[in-house]
Amino acid sequence: MSRSGRIGRAVVIGTLSGFLAWPLPLWSAAVSGGTARGVRAVELSLDSGKTWLALGATSMPVLDGVQLRSRNGGAILDFTDGSRLNVLPFSSVQFRETGKAAEVSLVYGRVTFQLPAQTRLELRTPTARLEPVRDQVMGGELFAGADGTTGLRMSSGALRIEGRRLDGQREVERNDGVYGKYERG
Repeated sequence: MSRSGRIGRAVVIGTLSGFLAWPLPLWSAAVSGGTARGVRAVELSLDSGKTWLALGATSMPVLDGVQLRSRNGGAILDFTDGSRLNVLPFSSVQFRETGKAAEVSLVYGRVTFQLPAQTRLELRTPTARLEPVRDQVMGGELFAGADGTTGLRMSSGALRIEGRRLDGQREVERNDGVYGKYERG
């Protein structure tokens, strides 16, 4: 091999090595928050609900803005911080990355959750925001009804709940295992 061929080869190898060692911010802009796996009739949308992909028994990354809806199936969302959500049948959730935290909004239906003590995940419903109390593992079930009713049953840990009523006032409560119900009216 000639000298110019060796130099060209070294430049190509050096360039590729540089891209692997120092990724461009553009490439790392779409970082996955975790993985979604479906069972039976579950659909995933990457474009605000315009098109829906059948999730079935496959795995897909959970990216910012992903929406997931289940019909007679369910889905498991495993996040990079160790959090896990089980989306139960006839439910819809949306994932948003907000910088320091990640939000999962339960639009309607039910989810069960297991959150580690140092989770970045916050849960939302149309009428309530649930923030983790980061002193122990948190687990439970959350539901959101079509009429704005939000219910929470904790099996372990605690969540700080901020609810909104129709009159604009806030309700703030720490839920330590009791059943909390928040309604619009």
